[in-house]
Amino acid sequence: MINILIQRIKLLLKGKNGFREFAYLLGQRESNNDYEAKNSFGYIGAYQFGMARLCDLGLTERIKEGIDNDCFKWKDGMSEEMFLNSPEVQDQLFFRHCTDLAGRINKEFGSEFGKQKHGVMITLSGLVAGAHLLGIGGVRDFINNGENKKDGYNTSIKDYIQSFVGFDLEKLI
Repeated sequence: MINILIQRIKLLLKGKNGFREFAYLLGQRESNNDYEAKNSFGYIGAYQFGMARLCDLGLTERIKEGIDNDCFKWKDGMSEEMFLNSPEVQDQLFFRHCTDLAGRINKEFGSEFGKQKHGVMITLSGLVAGAHLLGIGGVRDFINNGENKKDGYNTSIKDYIQSFVGFDLEKLI
């Protein structure tokens, strides 16, 4: 978290605070911007996508019920190796992913922007980061009930919402 804050301060001093900076810092947090990364839960790439989200984005397809990675397979013409070796594809998918999340978040939580909830300033970028970590449901649980859920590595949604406050993502809506 300290590393992210230091980088944010440097960006703010340079006057840069848009999607590129958001993507860079989120990728830094997720994988150290390693496009070939694969974690112990099977999330892959610089932004640590799971197979279920890659299905939503059109790269994989469901082969059985559930949300675990083994419930999906790569579509013809795509593979994990191709994905991991394609920063352009990952960056394009991350943009689509964030655009989708931003639209959904604005619709459901737009009236909360600028308010303090559970000790955190609520912004579009903070909620997009929180949804990237734990989905729209995780954001909903935080906003509505103050539930500070954590991922498999003990990273809390509150930490992501707070760390990524104030990036200009309005163009994604």
